Amino acid sequence: GANRVLVYNLASIGSGLTAENVLGQCSFTAGSTNVTLSSGCTGTGMSAPYGITVDSANGRVFVADTGNNRVLVFPTTGITNGMLATAVLGQPDTTTVSAGTTAIKMNTPRGVAWDSSNNTFYVADYTNNRILAFDFSSTVSTGASAFAVLGQDSFTTSTALPSQNGINGPSHIYMDTTNRRLYVVQ
Repeated sequence: GANRVLVYNLASIGSGLTAENVLGQCSFTAGSTNVTLSSGCTGTGMSAPYGITVDSANGRVFVADTGNNRVLVFPTTGITNGMLATAVLGQPDTTTVSAGTTAIKMNTPRGVAWDSSNNTFYVADYTNNRILAFDFSSTVSTGASAFAVLGQDSFTTSTALPSQNGINGPSHIYMDTTNRRLYVVQ
């Protein structure tokens, strides 16, 4: 509801622990739904962030910015309040937030998962009824194109298919790296 991600340092966990940083807002008390990402704190906002996963080996945090039809990527080190994302997925640039059905567009992404064994990032693209797979064995760049789609025959279809080879409204996903399985809640 506050359109943000709170970051807690659990080195000394206890009841009443306060968050160390906030992503998606300039301060802990702000709650706007800014959509563009620009320098300074005026455009670092999120709209209804839903899913989050961490790539510990490469120091990246992926946040499903559901209301803006995109996934934001942040570093795990040097986090500051209201910091800018280092990359945006699901959009061709940092100011576009329109929904779409292509290899570079998303429509209300919700769940995200990281496969550390194969450097593959997965997104549950809820309204498009599909899972997108991205290869990030190197850097993550804004507007990156997915290399595979699950639940649809192509990147340009979005039919809800509650069947063995179809998906209907995926919301949460989990990657079991040990057994090479992706679990999809729909």
